[in-house]
Amino acid sequence: MGRRLIVQFVLLSCVYGQNGGERAVRRPEPADPCELLIGAADTVPSPALRGDLLLKAAGLCRPASRKLQLDIYERVFHLAANVDVAYPGSPVPVGFTDTVPALAAIASGLGVDRLSLKLRALNSLYALDPQTAREWFDSMAVPPISAQTCSDYQVANLERYYETLREFADHGFSGDEIGRGVREVFISTHLFPIHSAAHLAGAVYFLSEAELRADERRRLVSMATAQLSSLQVDDRAFSVFLFDEGVRNRLRVLVSRCEQAGVKMTGFLSTLREFYARQRAAPRCADVVESEPLSEREQLALRNADALLSQLSGAPLTPVEQVRSVKLLPSKRPKDLVATTPEYKRWFTELISREKPTEGAEPPASVFARVARQIEDWDEMDGMSAREFFQIKALVLARLMQQASGPDEAKRAASAQIRMFGRADWMQLQYPAVWLHLFRSFLSQCRRSTDAGNELRKLVEGDRDPAVSATARLDWAMRASGPAERTR
Repeated sequence: MGRRLIVQFVLLSCVYGQNGGERAVRRPEPADPCELLIGAADTVPSPALRGDLLLKAAGLCRPASRKLQLDIYERVFHLAANVDVAYPGSPVPVGFTDTVPALAAIASGLGVDRLSLKLRALNSLYALDPQTAREWFDSMAVPPISAQTCSDYQVANLERYYETLREFADHGFSGDEIGRGVREVFISTHLFPIHSAAHLAGAVYFLSEAELRADERRRLVSMATAQLSSLQVDDRAFSVFLFDEGVRNRLRVLVSRCEQAGVKMTGFLSTLREFYARQRAAPRCADVVESEPLSEREQLALRNADALLSQLSGAPLTPVEQVRSVKLLPSKRPKDLVATTPEYKRWFTELISREKPTEGAEPPASVFARVARQIEDWDEMDGMSAREFFQIKALVLARLMQQASGPDEAKRAASAQIRMFGRADWMQLQYPAVWLHLFRSFLSQCRRSTDAGNELRKLVEGDRDPAVSATARLDWAMRASGPAERTR
């Protein structure tokens, strides 16, 4: 696991200490170098960030530290209950970019929500103790999902949950247990109920990919069919479901596997078509319907769905495309932070002008120092929430660092980012995934710096904020030790 590199990292930490340059007292090397990283992770106040760091630190432990790893996985599994965000999300495809919901959807893939932390912990445990991992999963239930409004721009993404269920179904039961129906009870407990389009997407994935006996597949498909008629109406979730080509591909696989097993799919396909029609007839979000590109994309997706359902059922069905909603619901489009921040364009126009200075112009170094000072002193914007301002300032500081020339400018830009991330403990607690996404982007900038890479590493690892220091140390330790911890 790259022990020598990790030990070098530990010694480097001892040399520089927590105060960014003061020589610290040397301590005996711990039994496993990962213990130092675990200790640093344990100082982080945010449950989401602490759980993420603990899992990654445990992944760096030596094989002989099995008991330590087991303890960490169990701690994180229970710690996840304290995380506010229930599950990861997928973005609603309405074409926004530099907005709060867009970044939140991207950041949710880091797996620091309640569901993902639990699944990461038990998947890590599975390699060491499959039986206990199965018991942990059995203590979980299908994540409940509330219907979204037209002002929501994320919908639940439960892909990791259904992938884990399939792993247990395929590899977690003995032949005797399968014969006695233990596996089928386990599957039905965690596959149902199906309340939303996100649940339906997961059920289609599971039923198409899992290695099931013909009688198991027949009963599970029958149970799924019975629940399709009661799926909640949710235009946001349906839009994501409709645009997902993977769902259509898995439907083909599911029907093919059922036909081979002698399982009739007529009822399932007919009920699925009714679900499509019911969603189309319900009130729709205006921003999708009234957008020409999205409306055209939706019509194409519906034509493809009509063709697929007719083909798979072996009989023509009334085209879902012909169904129209009688009511459009207003939606509040999220604020484009870059477009509504005039300082963003002004500052970087000035910085870019340094590349071709004119005669008598302000010296390039003076331009950078002036703009950097203005950005550092920039505290708030009228009409922006604290979360919006944090996001746009992070983007501005990242651009400032891109424009830095030489080690002094790089260190100044990096120091400004470190201060911002370290003072944002409220972001760490309330929006941990967004904080982590932006901070990891900053760490990537530090690693790419050819002017002051080592100096920047010392700055960020020596910061007094526990989340800043621990995240940076673990990031460099993982890269020194090889492939990062798998977060499935």
